Amino acid sequence: MKGPVFLVGVDWSGTTLLSLILGSHSKIAIPYESKFITAYFRKNIAIEGFTDDAERRSVANSILAEPYVKDWGAELTVDDVDLTLCNDLSSTISTIYETYAVKKGKVIWGDKDPAYTTDIDILNKLFPDAKYIHIVRDGRDVALSIVKQ
Repeated sequence: MKGPVFLVGVDWSGTTLLSLILGSHSKIAIPYESKFITAYFRKNIAIEGFTDDAERRSVANSILAEPYVKDWGAELTVDDVDLTLCNDLSSTISTIYETYAVKKGKVIWGDKDPAYTTDIDILNKLFPDAKYIHIVRDGRDVALSIVKQ
């Protein structure tokens, strides 16, 4: 399969459950929410391409220092990432996720973040080969889940 898989849907729609189910597959690695992809895009971090190795290393280090990325449990460092593949923001994100997937013994990467539901246009610009699973849950059921919490 070419391209990542993104799970989107409003909070409490079931994206976490589905990410756990897909993540249990022998070929799919989906860490918990990343929360940085669209923010980096909005900062215009090298959408057109990096100019030197120092910039590649800097952006990779910044991503790996993100709080949610640190919580992935893979203990990734910039030395684990093949920086020669990091030519722009999209390829850097892909390379980091692919490195995560390889550390987990898997070949397909994905991400789950309800916040990306309104940012699919950005994800599409960064990852034109991406696949999307959009979970829609009856709002009344969502409200009942929240009330029970």
